[in-house]
Amino acid sequence: MCTRTDCSQKRKQIFEVGKDILDKTIECKKDKACLCDSKIMCEVEDYIPDEIIFVYCDSYRRKNCKYHLSFGGADLCGCPTRIEIFRKYEE
Repeated sequence: MCTRTDCSQKRKQIFEVGKDILDKTIECKKDKACLCDSKIMCEVEDYIPDEIIFVYCDSYRRKNCKYHLSFGGADLCGCPTRIEIFRKYEE
């Protein structure tokens, strides 16, 4: 289980992600809040296993995420935690 104080103090953690994955997610500006709230995550449109996910997200999320990349009209997410959440929970 992760040790996010944010989840335990304010909201219940809804996703379990291994420490190795969390340790790779060093650029997250939101302190991995997606572990507690699925509504803040971009919606997955397609998935390349263990690599990257194609997402739909609003302009605010695009600008405020170090793991977001726009390429050829597609929105891509390279966040290790987000990829693991989708891989494990198809969420």
